[in-house]
Amino acid sequence: MDTFFNPKSVVVFGTSDSDRNLGKGVLSNLALFKWKGNRWGIGRKRCEVYGAPVFTSLDELPEIPDLAIILTPAPTAPEIFEACGRKGIRRIIIESAGFGEWSQETADIEARLLECAKKYDIRFIGPNCMGTVNLPEGLVLNFGDRENFAEPGGVSVIAQSGGVFTWFASLISDEGRGINKGVSMGNKLNVDEVDLLNYLGGDPTTNTIVMYLEDIRDGKKFMEAAQACSKPIITMKSNIFPETGRVAAGHTAAMASNNRVVDAAFKQCGVCRAGSAPELVNIIKAFALPPMRGDNLAVIARSGGHAVVAADRAIYRDFRLAQFSGKTMDKIEKIWPTTRIIRQNPLDVGDVFNVDLYDQILEAVLVDPNVDGVVFIHAYPAYVEVKRSRDLLKRFIEVSKKSPKPIALSFVQRSRLIRDLKDEFRHPIFFHPEDAIDALAAQRDWYKNRTVK
Repeated sequence: MDTFFNPKSVVVFGTSDSDRNLGKGVLSNLALFKWKGNRWGIGRKRCEVYGAPVFTSLDELPEIPDLAIILTPAPTAPEIFEACGRKGIRRIIIESAGFGEWSQETADIEARLLECAKKYDIRFIGPNCMGTVNLPEGLVLNFGDRENFAEPGGVSVIAQSGGVFTWFASLISDEGRGINKGVSMGNKLNVDEVDLLNYLGGDPTTNTIVMYLEDIRDGKKFMEAAQACSKPIITMKSNIFPETGRVAAGHTAAMASNNRVVDAAFKQCGVCRAGSAPELVNIIKAFALPPMRGDNLAVIARSGGHAVVAADRAIYRDFRLAQFSGKTMDKIEKIWPTTRIIRQNPLDVGDVFNVDLYDQILEAVLVDPNVDGVVFIHAYPAYVEVKRSRDLLKRFIEVSKKSPKPIALSFVQRSRLIRDLKDEFRHPIFFHPEDAIDALAAQRDWYKNRTVK
């Protein structure tokens, strides 16, 4: 699998200098992201595209490429496969559409591809996909303009849909996590989610794996791969109703899976299932925090109402509201002795009007041996305490860096102000208290599952 993400040379079939040419788009992205490998195109006429020479046949290339990209009409793919096989190219990505997702007649082309792949020991991704990405290395094999679509990081994405991959990459980058590797599998005729999961599970630069699946072809192999993976796997599984199955079949030739069976299988093999893209991103953020090693959660809130909402959600997610020790409460009362703080969890600090003391209160709660993790809900007046809240977040981050316990921060404020904080600090911030608690619960369950095994 490594050649799909770390080739030293790439050739793109179906390239021309036309503005709308998709092969030209792939070579454009490789130039835009400053990929350092050798790149060529093959088309009907010789030309040059973004510094890459375009030839009319494989025989004209100065060397045998590691990886071939096919962006020609579906009926031409078997002939190109045969030429690649004879030339010694063993890794191919078919980005063209018009195969089994269209009709049975075009599905026959897939049978010819599989026969040729077996003949020459070729592994291929697709068809009907948008290729692979290795963002830190500048490898972006998508045919669309991908400038600024994501930031480099440690999260790798396996998606059946190219559009969903781009969507996830954008959402993850917006939260300061960043993309390491990514792949759009399309019809996954040869390489599938199991192959890619096994590869990314052993990839030293990937710390978290995200998946978007419309179907799972071999549930047993998938579960074995997931159980063998030591990294968090966060998966959004769609195509769960008969009505959506017809749509998915025309999209990636996917077959629906029984939703209850998928749920049970994911729980058994330790996959975190996300029901939506926002939930998926929140779980990713939770895994950027230290592990939640137990069920004892502390809730600190500036508003009594938020404290109640958070307490309800915590109990719903099978957390226990940690019992603070007398020593912890004595510390807190010494920090702000002029008010009466009720000795309970959730801890309502609404009467502590000095925001500059909140990080001290947080530290006092964190060292309590009865506490496994903390949710801190900071609600503040719009545009009134912006600078103080910014400085508070800065101190919270310093506390978080030193703590072996997770601190999930929920800043309740206008979305544009939260976005400014996220852009500046690139630290996990949850917009809603419930999101913070749900994400911590998913993280806790994953670590608990691993400990039990």
